[in-house]
Amino acid sequence: MSIPTVLGIDLGKTKCAIGVFSRSFKQLDSATFIVDGRPASALQAIELYVQRTIKNYAITAVGISIFGPFITASSDPLCGAIARSSEPVWSGFNLPHYCAGKLGLPVYFDFDVRAGALAQARLGGLREHIPFYYLSIGTGIG
Repeated sequence: MSIPTVLGIDLGKTKCAIGVFSRSFKQLDSATFIVDGRPASALQAIELYVQRTIKNYAITAVGISIFGPFITASSDPLCGAIARSSEPVWSGFNLPHYCAGKLGLPVYFDFDVRAGALAQARLGGLREHIPFYYLSIGTGIG
C-alpha cells in the first residue's frame, strides 16, 4: 500500500542527495550520487532514482533545494532556472521546470542554504519568527 510522500532533491554542482519522505518528514528512502559537473548527469541519476522508487511510493509533490543564483520571480517564464553560474554549463538549467513537466506534480524550490536553514529550524523545533543563524560550508560558503 502506498502512502502519500514527498520527493526531496538537494542538488549541488558536485553532489546530489535525493530521497522520499513522509508528510511528517520521516525519511523512507534515499540516495546520494556524484554529479560530474554536467546537468545531464544529474538528470539521469534523478530519473533512475524516481523510476526505482515511484513503484513503492505515492509521490504527491517535489521539494528542491538548489544552488543559485536562480530566477525567483514567479511571473518570469524562466522561474527556477539558474541565472548565471561560475560554471557556464549550469547557466539556464531549470530543475524545477523539468521535474514539474516530467512528473506532473507540484514542485516547490528554494536556495540550498535557505532550505537547509528552514529544515534545521523545523527539525530542531524552533517556533516561527525566532531569529537564528545558520552557516553552510561546502564547496561554496553561504
